Amino acid sequence: MLGSVFAYWYFQIRPSSGDGITPPEIGIGLAISLAITFLSGLLGLQINVTENTFEIKDKVERVKDEFIEKQKEQLRSRVKIIELTGRDIDRLILEKIKDANLVRNTYVNLAEKMSRVPSSEADSVKQYNEFLSQDERHWIDITTTQDMNLGRYKKIKPRKVGIGSRHEVSIVNAQTDIINFLLIDKNNAPTDVFFGWVGESGEYFRVFWTNNQAMLEAFGGYFSSLRKASVEDIEIDYKGGASYRSQSDMLIGRWVCVPQIERMTRTDIFKTYSILDISMSNGKWMVRSEVFKAANKQRIRVIESDMAMSHGSSLFFEGISRSVGGTQRTITFGQFKVAPDYDDMLIGTYVAEDATTVSRLFAYRADEKIEGTDFQKITPIMKKIIDRPDLVRAEDWNLDPPSLSPALTVDKKGENQS
Repeated sequence: MLGSVFAYWYFQIRPSSGDGITPPEIGIGLAISLAITFLSGLLGLQINVTENTFEIKDKVERVKDEFIEKQKEQLRSRVKIIELTGRDIDRLILEKIKDANLVRNTYVNLAEKMSRVPSSEADSVKQYNEFLSQDERHWIDITTTQDMNLGRYKKIKPRKVGIGSRHEVSIVNAQTDIINFLLIDKNNAPTDVFFGWVGESGEYFRVFWTNNQAMLEAFGGYFSSLRKASVEDIEIDYKGGASYRSQSDMLIGRWVCVPQIERMTRTDIFKTYSILDISMSNGKWMVRSEVFKAANKQRIRVIESDMAMSHGSSLFFEGISRSVGGTQRTITFGQFKVAPDYDDMLIGTYVAEDATTVSRLFAYRADEKIEGTDFQKITPIMKKIIDRPDLVRAEDWNLDPPSLSPALTVDKKGENQS
């Protein structure tokens, strides 16, 4: 604007002073004045538009931030999750289950880790004892054979069992860790869930709590799916002395085995015997059998398997059978099951890969320190087996099971346990 005024003065007003400026110069002054005015207007408009643009952007950012915060607040009000560590976990669980009628809990591949923190394990046992001491309470666990054998179940002893209260356990096969959880129902509806327990030890477990309805329903569905996959379901009878052992747990241990042969009346008729070890580590079943020759107490064959699974009182496996000092290696399939009415005995079957030979045997639980070469300790165990004629009589057994190959033959002499 100032430039326009100056141009007008220079070309319009100043000529009146008699300097001899011609009319064309006057036109030029007017044009320059108008041009400067136009350009100034454009510049002012651009500045105004730019200022308005920044103002609009600021308003958009403020509205967006307000919207995000509002959504966060709504989300926080709908999904409330709290992280817990240390003994705060067990304190809050104990508080939440006081007026609950149902607890659904997973304890999968967790016992060994929990045992490293005795205070946490003791708090967990306290939760069971106080809950089951009340009337009309129902606690359901999903666990593994290993967790049941190593964990808290030996320590759970309610001072009294409430009227109508029950403790059920479902056994599953699980070789990997899962996110364990504890789901609480009040008035027959889920109200709280704790989930986590993933880590190396209880001191470092991260556990979360929520009462979000969608998450409660999700964990409830997951629990039902896990329970459908169980291989055994038991109910612990605390009134009858807390029989907490599962059938699959009864398979674990060291066993002295003898082959099934006709007329099992004396221990000196066995040409072979074996030492069988069944164990579980990190959720995985392990089978190892060492076969000895009775005449010289020498080990002649080893059968090993880490590919096994349990179902109730039975264990099925696939392993490698190899001769000692030789090169013979064959794939062998087998099964062991707890003998009917005798939880200190197993009935076993080995089947060669080509399905041409099956070996049946009986096993008796032995001390874990017994060795295959200690025949003086093994002979009395053989005697205990043959002293149960109702179990070992050959005529009571179908020696040619139709489920196997038609070419299958049975080793009735007891010379082949592989």
